Amino acid sequence: MPVPIPPILRLQIHPLALADGADCEARWMAEVARSGRCTGHVWSAPPALVAPRSYLRLPGWPQACQARAASGPAVRLRASGGGLVPQGPGLLNLSLSWRLPEASRPDATAIYQALATALSRGLASLGIDLATREVAGSFCDGRFNLAANGRKCIGTAQAWKRIEGHLVVLAHAVLVVHARAEALCRVLNDFERDAGGTRRYRPEAVTSLAQAWCEAHAAAAPPPDFERQVVAGLLRGFDTAGPALRI
Repeated sequence: MPVPIPPILRLQIHPLALADGADCEARWMAEVARSGRCTGHVWSAPPALVAPRSYLRLPGWPQACQARAASGPAVRLRASGGGLVPQGPGLLNLSLSWRLPEASRPDATAIYQALATALSRGLASLGIDLATREVAGSFCDGRFNLAANGRKCIGTAQAWKRIEGHLVVLAHAVLVVHARAEALCRVLNDFERDAGGTRRYRPEAVTSLAQAWCEAHAAAAPPPDFERQVVAGLLRGFDTAGPALRI
């Protein structure tokens, strides 16, 4: 049978940055396993680089992490795969978690498609046109990036975990709201080089939702409350959005 993304009664907005979003997501998944209710959280984090566990195999991983412990963004691990992802000012995270019915058939592709559809629908209310596509040279590139004018501004990820006998899904999106592509790519490239990674990121492959809004509206700058408007777009895309997200 198909797997629905259940109705989200409301997204919980976290006004203060979460010191360790990965720990919070693990806690939210455990709560979902116990309650059976779908939850959604919108949150930000202090400056950090978040890597999948595959990065532990890089030859310079220990030294690169130690260097940033002394000065620079913290380095954290996450449950989902992919590549290196930035956190910090100008970026927002969306974390959805729900428990799968025992008879359901897990379908990661369908969940990515539903997530991308709801994100696109919510941000279209700001006049931002997003397309689902790969963007070579962007951070954590994948088929289910969301791009504006060919440049990535939202990344998506998934993790699945069996908790207390229940299979729980985490669907995650990181939104580049107004962070500058040049600064993000510089930090990511510095870490990849120091850790011995082979990936390199191009600023021209990444943009922000603020820049996409300016291009769509032929404006020099977004409104002062633009981040609040992005959060409002997420609320429109996901709050009580269960029927529209059935896959």
